[in-house]
Amino acid sequence: MKSLKATVATVNGVKRLEYAVNLMRHYLSSWKDGTQVIVTLKEDRETRTDRQNKYLWLYWGIVSEHTGYHRDEVHEMAKAKFLSREVEFGGEVVRITGSTKNLDTKEFTEFLDRSAEWFGLPLPPTDGII
Repeated sequence: MKSLKATVATVNGVKRLEYAVNLMRHYLSSWKDGTQVIVTLKEDRETRTDRQNKYLWLYWGIVSEHTGYHRDEVHEMAKAKFLSREVEFGGEVVRITGSTKNLDTKEFTEFLDRSAEWFGLPLPPTDGII
């Protein structure tokens, strides 16, 4: 799979995409005629870091000790509380729970802060962790 990154720039109030378009032309020119491709455009966000994730699981361990719930259960409870939404399907309302790996760094920090407030336990110091 080939991947490219380009930045959308605004010049005099107009979105400029020439660089992105030229990169795409370059990549497409290297493929044989008749090759089918899928082009996906998405915003480049900095997803949560490994350090943030390790810190989260450290905190879940603390919550687990205080509540008696396994840390996996604590994780699922927090996701259900803060990362879920309801959808209707087949005449029923179903709850869909999101994943922390899809959060960007800011959203992840907010998730941690809200979880700490909800569980009523302070987050540990971050020294050397994140």
